[in-house]
Amino acid sequence: MFHLLENMRSELKLGASWYLETAARLILMSDRDVIEEVIRELSYLRKGMATLENVVKIVRIGLSEGRDHQELARKLLQYREKANLKFLEQAKNFRAKCLVTISYSNAVRNLLKEGKVDLLFIAESKPGEESISAMQEYSKFVRVNLIPDSTVSHFLDQCEGLVIGSDGVYSSGYVINKVGSKSAAFYASRQGKRVVVALESYKAWDGEVPGFFEIELNGVKVPLLEPLNLNYITEMITDLGVLMKPDGYVISQVHRYFVNSVLRY
Repeated sequence: MFHLLENMRSELKLGASWYLETAARLILMSDRDVIEEVIRELSYLRKGMATLENVVKIVRIGLSEGRDHQELARKLLQYREKANLKFLEQAKNFRAKCLVTISYSNAVRNLLKEGKVDLLFIAESKPGEESISAMQEYSKFVRVNLIPDSTVSHFLDQCEGLVIGSDGVYSSGYVINKVGSKSAAFYASRQGKRVVVALESYKAWDGEVPGFFEIELNGVKVPLLEPLNLNYITEMITDLGVLMKPDGYVISQVHRYFVNSVLRY
């Protein structure tokens, strides 16, 4: 069981959807006498990963009400599956001729799969190797080119805008994504470009942004994630619909819908 925790600690490529699924499966495997320890470990695992915060919140609420943690884990997995299917339906209406993206996102993959994008420029997204997965997966659905991180603004000038996934969106007014996303979104917004975020509703959190997980690179601690202001976002593609210029109140409502759906209030 605890090998899953070790996998989650060492994983640096996969995103928030994978963490939610793996955390739910870990809870499903856990006995009642260790579930508190498991939840405590999950709460410290990845700062800035809203899906993990949501898993911890839902299970803690359920335990306080005498609910079965394994049943809650099953409901989390069911919600994730349904949300992913609904997202695919929403993605069918997405259209763009040319976009720039950073890092790899399963939601962006599904957007490209079901929508219509002619050309996509993928930033190298250092630190990390997610661009390799992005090239392999996105090229199944769209013509792609890998570009250096330092050239993102140059290619944004040539395209309609930026499309990114997200590890979380917070009602305090921020989207969390791979480091480098903030400067790209800021530049695109200042140039009047589209800034599109693709995410599922289980990545919404009602509250403040926490600190971020860091790695050591060349003797310096570097964050893997960073916040970008919701004001930069022109559209957010979700399983619950397309949210145009979403604000913090909308994000809090999305979060509430998700939590109540799993807990069935």
